Amino acid sequence: MSHIQPSVWERTGNATPIREVDQKLCEACRNGDVKSAEESLNLKANPNVQFRLALGEQTPLFLCATKGHIDIAKLLIKHGADFKKKMDFDWTNCLHHAASNGQAEMCLFLVESGCDPNEKDRLDRTALMDGAEIGHIKVIDVLLQKGADVDQVDKEGHTALSYCIDFINRNDPRFFDAAIFLVRKGANPNYLGKFANRTILHCAAAHGDLTLVKELVETYNANPSITDSDDKTPATYAEDHGHTAIVEYLRQKEAERHEPCCIVL
Repeated sequence: MSHIQPSVWERTGNATPIREVDQKLCEACRNGDVKSAEESLNLKANPNVQFRLALGEQTPLFLCATKGHIDIAKLLIKHGADFKKKMDFDWTNCLHHAASNGQAEMCLFLVESGCDPNEKDRLDRTALMDGAEIGHIKVIDVLLQKGADVDQVDKEGHTALSYCIDFINRNDPRFFDAAIFLVRKGANPNYLGKFANRTILHCAAAHGDLTLVKELVETYNANPSITDSDDKTPATYAEDHGHTAIVEYLRQKEAERHEPCCIVL
């Protein structure tokens, strides 16, 4: 059996070698071995033992969250595991790790166990942003159902939708689908992607679905006049891809937004 050899810290912060029973627990959490985990805990393994990996100190519960081992996570919490603990490196908690690894059922379990769906890491990222960044609709759906703020912003002013937009591409529809899902669940469609400064309307216009473009504009108030980093509007995206009907529709909506208001006395 392989062993976790790097430095390990107890919760007091004092460096100490990892006990064999704690090491057995960590291996069980890594491998999803429920029986071994239960045996270790019954032998007084520390459910909060810390061990160092590449990104900092973790506990057995972090391993379970990442890999989706819910049965072991239940055992750990039953034996006193601290599910609210954050990693010192980036202040992420177990819910962040479950979301970023697409573990929707684990996200549900952790929130129902008491994890705050709006807990922020060092950069003010939430688990919803982590789920959006991998385009995982099931994770997004679970977190929104459990109270995640769909328009929570990080320290740079980006939302979960922003995290989706920059990864939208024609070869992998999950990011586009996740972005549309977020909008239909209440996300403001006018937030920009983190890097390209385009909106979901830019992407929909390039995609060529006139019905969807109309839905974004007329139902969710997407702004057709927003420009990206290259000063292109959604209509320009549609024009670049030969979607004439969408160009005409968006140009009309741009003009309507710029028409002066008439006040009748």
